Amino acid sequence: MIAPIAGYMLWSATGLPTPDPSESHSTPEAIEAVISHMKFVPLLPPSRLRGPGAIYAVDDGSYWKVCDNPELVRDKIHSSPIPNQSRNKLEKAGFSMRGGIVDTLNASLGSSRIVSIEYRMSNVTMSEIVLSDLKVIERQLMNDRDCEDMVAELLKQNVKVCLGYAVVTASTSYRVKVDASVDTGGETHMPVIEAVKRQIELETKGDITLTGAHELVGQNLHYGIKLSPRCITPRAATVPILLDHAPDQPSGPVAPKPAPQPSA
Repeated sequence: MIAPIAGYMLWSATGLPTPDPSESHSTPEAIEAVISHMKFVPLLPPSRLRGPGAIYAVDDGSYWKVCDNPELVRDKIHSSPIPNQSRNKLEKAGFSMRGGIVDTLNASLGSSRIVSIEYRMSNVTMSEIVLSDLKVIERQLMNDRDCEDMVAELLKQNVKVCLGYAVVTASTSYRVKVDASVDTGGETHMPVIEAVKRQIELETKGDITLTGAHELVGQNLHYGIKLSPRCITPRAATVPILLDHAPDQPSGPVAPKPAPQPSA
């Protein structure tokens, strides 16, 4: 019943003013900047659709999933804290969504019931697969003929194909502010909250739980993904295919070649 939302572009198109630094509010762009600083590709809005252990095609800064098998990664994901400074910035950040998302939901409800949806993160961690396990997963995925054929076709087109190996995860609370002048009773807000819940589940591909009269929570949603710096390379290749600007690759200057010694 709810029309799909265009995602992050609608989030950032709300025209919200730059927040006062003394307040605990931020913007999607500020959250994206923190995640990018950690060398992850931001996922806004958050989603569980993309995660570690899947094969992705990478082309001109965009990427899409080629093949995956959630069963292969179930026991191979390990979580660890992220740096305190980044975690504090993300967990203290929050913003109020207006404009696109709220307008779309109100249009589907047939009335202007929703004023805003406040958004906050908690329990920010990093989940990753060690590279040795990632190689095993790659081999198992490539045993599937359809996956192998698709990867081979992409490589022929000079498209890089790499595995995701780490994600930034967080629990997210959504506080729905409903126009009190429209409410006439204790139960009248429930269709509104249920509509918001369905839409967030559609966007995040996660399980969203009602935890209060106007509050929803999604556990372990993915906010950023990092791809393996070493991509899938054909067996006949003489050099490995590396992801451009991979954060795990050395970025310093190349050591100069030694000067030739004069002949005797």
